[in-house]
Amino acid sequence: MVNCISPKGLTHEKLKKLLTSSSSFVISKDYSKLDSTITNQDSLLNNHIWLSTSGSNRKRLVALSHEALWSSASSVNAWLETSTADHWAIALPLDHIGGLSIVVRSLLANFKISHFLEAWNPHKLCSFLGRERVSLVSLVPTQLFDIVSKELGPPPSIRAVVIGGAKLDKALYLKARLLGWPILPSYGLTECCSQVASACLRSLQIQGEYPALFVLPHLACRVNEERTLEIRGSSLLSAYIETQEDQTLKLVAIDKAQFFKSNDLAELIAHNDRTEIKLLGRSDRQVKIKGWLVSLEEIEVKIGSFLASKSLQILYAIRARSNSREGTELILHISGGSLAERLLEDLNAQLRLANPHSPQISEIIEHRQFPLLANGKINYAALSKEAQHL
Repeated sequence: MVNCISPKGLTHEKLKKLLTSSSSFVISKDYSKLDSTITNQDSLLNNHIWLSTSGSNRKRLVALSHEALWSSASSVNAWLETSTADHWAIALPLDHIGGLSIVVRSLLANFKISHFLEAWNPHKLCSFLGRERVSLVSLVPTQLFDIVSKELGPPPSIRAVVIGGAKLDKALYLKARLLGWPILPSYGLTECCSQVASACLRSLQIQGEYPALFVLPHLACRVNEERTLEIRGSSLLSAYIETQEDQTLKLVAIDKAQFFKSNDLAELIAHNDRTEIKLLGRSDRQVKIKGWLVSLEEIEVKIGSFLASKSLQILYAIRARSNSREGTELILHISGGSLAERLLEDLNAQLRLANPHSPQISEIIEHRQFPLLANGKINYAALSKEAQHL
């Protein structure tokens, strides 16, 4: 039997006890059909944690074995050179791999954990980090944006801030570094129990450059002919359950000896002793406009560079919308500022300059604040619905 644990009221102390038991459990509000789906899968009934993931278009639960979680935790601890002297702050939900993975790492390295439980507020978080003398913390880009926009500096105890959950904008990274934050951009997947690649600690000694991300030693990566990233290694998921269009659940077992296909596009660069990874966007965030395949994330990178050149600190997201004439058009959503019509013309000119086939942004929609998922990522589905009522 798989126990269903509600995210509400879940503490890191309770999670530690669950992680050291041999039972399997799912952290979800309701997944009553899970047991019947895996009844004949004995290997999934013990020593597994089932977590929801936001990285798929369909609702998905992934099964992570204790062995896989320990493998990832051991590798990340070594990468970050963690020790019993460290003090991690958890500022992400425990039902998200970003929060849960910190608890697993603490079981191996025996470092102290403090949980930031207040409603999100950058001032309160920074005060918490200083008061608790935290040395390590994981955040998502939207949280870092809020901190930088308030021009808040780090407490002296902080030695590294791991940023994951979404690609970190270069301009935001550089501003954070100027404020003194020791930022380590990373790339991870729930399906890999957390980090796949990360900037190294040595990158903190260099100012003014966005650091390279290197694949962690416990994983192997390759890209297929479509440039989609594939991953193999000891921290891979055992299986996943995906909700189908008719609301039935489909179980997919994973062979860990084979490469697992992600939804991310990437380029790999071999170095002497490691592999650098350059993320090119998500395959499910590509749209066809006037016959051209367009990466929305690549356009967001260009927008970030444009805003930085104008010294504008605005949270932004790009979305494709159906258009009866063009088929598809681009909509720019912004929060925390405004963009004059003249600047929109300049932005479109920059996009054309970078790529003559680049689609143009037809509309800007301003939001008081972006709708976010529980893990801090932008909720694009809610963004689309909200825009219809503005």
